[in-house]
Amino acid sequence: MSSSSEFVLRSPDRGTAVLVARLLILAVAVFAVSVLLPGGLIGVGLTLRPDGAPTTALCLLLGAAGAWSVLRGRDGIPAALCGTAVLLTVLGEQIVMHRFRDPAAHADMALATMAGFLLLAVSLVSPWLARRRGQGVAVLADVLGLCLPTLRLSGAPFASDALRHDPVLGAMSPSTALCLLCLCAALLLLRSGTGWASALSGREPGGAGVRRLAPVIVLLPILLGGLGLFATRAGLLDTDLRLILLTVSMTALAAGAMLHVTALAEAAERRAFSLETRLVAAETARDRSEMAAARAQRTETLGRLALEVAHDFNNTLSVILANLELMDGAALSASDRLHRDEALAATTQGAHLTRQLLTFGRESRLRPRAVVLDDHIPETLGMFSRLHGKGIAVGTDLALTDSLVLVDVAGFQQALLNLLLNARDAMPGGGSIRVATRVGPAPAATCGEALAMHVRVSVTDTGKGMDEATLERATDPFFTTKEAGAGSGLGLAMVSSFCRRSNGALTLSSAPAKGTEVAMLFPVHDLEGGEDGDRAE
Repeated sequence: MSSSSEFVLRSPDRGTAVLVARLLILAVAVFAVSVLLPGGLIGVGLTLRPDGAPTTALCLLLGAAGAWSVLRGRDGIPAALCGTAVLLTVLGEQIVMHRFRDPAAHADMALATMAGFLLLAVSLVSPWLARRRGQGVAVLADVLGLCLPTLRLSGAPFASDALRHDPVLGAMSPSTALCLLCLCAALLLLRSGTGWASALSGREPGGAGVRRLAPVIVLLPILLGGLGLFATRAGLLDTDLRLILLTVSMTALAAGAMLHVTALAEAAERRAFSLETRLVAAETARDRSEMAAARAQRTETLGRLALEVAHDFNNTLSVILANLELMDGAALSASDRLHRDEALAATTQGAHLTRQLLTFGRESRLRPRAVVLDDHIPETLGMFSRLHGKGIAVGTDLALTDSLVLVDVAGFQQALLNLLLNARDAMPGGGSIRVATRVGPAPAATCGEALAMHVRVSVTDTGKGMDEATLERATDPFFTTKEAGAGSGLGLAMVSSFCRRSNGALTLSSAPAKGTEVAMLFPVHDLEGGEDGDRAE
């Protein structure tokens, strides 16, 4: 993912801002000292006399000391003391000095200068008075203090006589306005993490957009105002038309800036939404992986348990089977012999079940041999006929004649019986089951060999079917839609495992209220490739 620096301007470096603020404060301090020192410093104090000197110079020096305290991280009592001193100096100049001064020898401090110093005092004192809101008040005072000298200095490029003769702004000397401008700018740089200054200096798209537009926003109005004033003085425009053009230009500039910042913000929102979408997808994938790991762990645990149970069950069946075989030479009536044969068949089937449990426990060995599956399906259907009950019709469509497959016969019969039992359970109100066999190429998505010939054994029912979500998890171990105690969720998992170990595959097709078709696919066996044999998992 791209870093933020690829789509927004890098925010101003904190070290650079502090360095600029330090230089501005030192420049104001040097100017104030040069005014207060007799004879001035290199003639600066003599050539650029502020209004109300030396009182104004003293206020500038105190303001520079307060700003330096903020620079040094002491935006508390030291800065508040400097701000209070500025306030007392202004009040003292108006109360005490105004009463005892010599009007011919002392110049008044301009009203605009007094307002600027009052704002400077508020900026220095408010963070100490109100910890929470004090920084916001200080930034507001800095902004107002920045606008006031800017308004006074803006008349110089236009050579405006009206501004120079204004009783409020015109009385402020350019040197005083410039020093106040420097102090307020320095304080804003030092408080760049508060209020609108924080948004302007941040890495967010809004602040980056404003920084891009800042030169245009600042310089274009000055340029347009100067051109309009020049055209008016040259007789090319009258005052009303100049005002209209300037208003339209400023409106267009503000609208363009707003649209630009809005576009940046929307782009950032789109990127954030895309990132959130990817994050959600990653979380979902992680959850699925954790669930799969948990299911695999449960499967392994059950496999070990099945192995232990299978061993004990096999020992029990061995005793029963041995006793039934001992009865083979005994004189039995026809009825007793029938019961013995049924018990022997049931015991043999139990042995097959034990082998199936061992298969699920991953420790059994399959004993595949080349067979025609159609020869072994009727036997399984015979066993199923005793289990499916009334109301269920079983039909067959067996089309295999001489197509051989290499499978473990007992494992195949148990897998087919599991599919038949699942079909029965899907039709509690009755229905029909159809067992069909076909030979043909298997799709590549199931067996990986699109052109290889496979035998297909399908079991189709007319039951309630499954939706897509259920169909995706149907072969997961322990997943079942049956009621608690009615199923373990291992039937399809064992059938899928058997097909996979036989180099085949299991496919499912279903829809709600349209029944289900489950098909086992096994590759056709080539006799030239080898005959019967044992194959371990």
